[in-house]
Amino acid sequence: MRAPVWLVERFVGGWRLVAVSLLGAALRWIRLDGQAPSIDEGWSIGATLGGLDHALDVVSRDTHPPLYFVLQWMQVHAIGPQLGADRIVAAALGTIAVPITVLVARRFGSERSALLAGLLVALSPLAIFTSRDARPHVAAATLALAATWLLLRALERPSGGRLASYSVAAAAMLLTSYANVMVVIVHGLVVLPRMWTSPWRWLLAFLGIGLLCLPWLLVVAPYSAQAKGILFSDQIETWNRLVELVRISAYALTGGFTLLDEFNPWLTAVVALPVLAGVWWGRVNRSGTGALDGEAGNGKADSRPMGVGILIGLLVATLGLYALTSAIGGQFVARYLTPLVAPVAILYALAVSRLPGRANVLAAAVLLLGWSWTSIDVLVRDKAHRDASEVAAFLAKNVRPSDQVVLDWFSTRGQVVALDPDLWGTSSEGGYDLRGDFEAAASRSGRLWLVADNTMSDRLAVLDAARPSGVDVMIGPRRVLAFPVEPGRPKALGR
Repeated sequence: MRAPVWLVERFVGGWRLVAVSLLGAALRWIRLDGQAPSIDEGWSIGATLGGLDHALDVVSRDTHPPLYFVLQWMQVHAIGPQLGADRIVAAALGTIAVPITVLVARRFGSERSALLAGLLVALSPLAIFTSRDARPHVAAATLALAATWLLLRALERPSGGRLASYSVAAAAMLLTSYANVMVVIVHGLVVLPRMWTSPWRWLLAFLGIGLLCLPWLLVVAPYSAQAKGILFSDQIETWNRLVELVRISAYALTGGFTLLDEFNPWLTAVVALPVLAGVWWGRVNRSGTGALDGEAGNGKADSRPMGVGILIGLLVATLGLYALTSAIGGQFVARYLTPLVAPVAILYALAVSRLPGRANVLAAAVLLLGWSWTSIDVLVRDKAHRDASEVAAFLAKNVRPSDQVVLDWFSTRGQVVALDPDLWGTSSEGGYDLRGDFEAAASRSGRLWLVADNTMSDRLAVLDAARPSGVDVMIGPRRVLAFPVEPGRPKALGR
């Protein structure tokens, strides 16, 4: 007796999903301690070493909501704060993002294009990097993706259970990243034309999101000015900010993201070509399907416009938010774009699937090879960087008013402390007392290499502050950390 076709297809599709998910898990979990630690990770762990009340007090004065740090606090006190263990929460949430991407893509694409989208997320260098980083960016991405999937289910059948699930997921993503408010806005715009079938249920769903977030908003409101001072601290011309935003966004979202926010424009161009070709072919030949698509008559074409609208809306709204904040002095780095990796991957897969014949298979191969290349760069070169530099300790920033900068667990475990003065400024700029920080580091850790990144704005001030403390200073790109300076002779490497 032969099994029904639908059962065979579901079984095969399930195993393909498992295989893609396992690939994503392997790239995120193998040698989890291999990625070089960062100052921001030091801040995350430093904030969670004490009691939960202390962690919430620290986070309330910063630019991030508390949910990720509550999970981080639970992990630190259950397993420990050592390098690798501190990334378990991020790695787990980054792994979950892969199958959720496939589930979302299935709702308005073929099984093959959905698996391609999942593969792109599994291989995304930006997603891998942030999944191996003890920071909330990948958590915000995964929760936003989960909320979008639950919204699509609720749009099919707005039952009380589905709407409640969406409300909880949407509140969770907001309590992980304030920027996810743009996701809620896009969701609301998508729901608006359809909510009149069950208006009260939808209103209660969105009201529930606000009520779940309200307690934290009441806690954080008195400290909003301090968080604003942290977020809007850069002194770069508006035009240069917007140019940098466009450059980083283009590279990061086309797989050109490489180690430590450096970018490969040539790879970006190569990867973008098959996507543009798919968009063009889909416009001039709407009836054609290729070997990767094969979805004619499967009933999903009707939901594609809504799905594509959601994905494009997320892109436009999120990039618009960062463009606005960048224009008025806000900080922006590539990892902020992590929530857009899955929407971009799905759009890529849908665009490539429109190419004729086997051309879409070739285009998919170009995409996968391009993203794989930069993923290898993130995994291999970063491991070599960490081994060479012997980074064993990092400076943690604690934003309590009583001690704005403290040397915590990280500075007591080794000889290396990393400092990026761009984050804090110098005492001459009304910022923090660098000399005092250096002296404290020397007294607690003995002979110390202080590594300052080459993006600082005032290197001479750092060198002058370090000399009296006896701290050895090396200033230069993070990749040259393998070259320690001679004791007592601070010097700068590079420009």
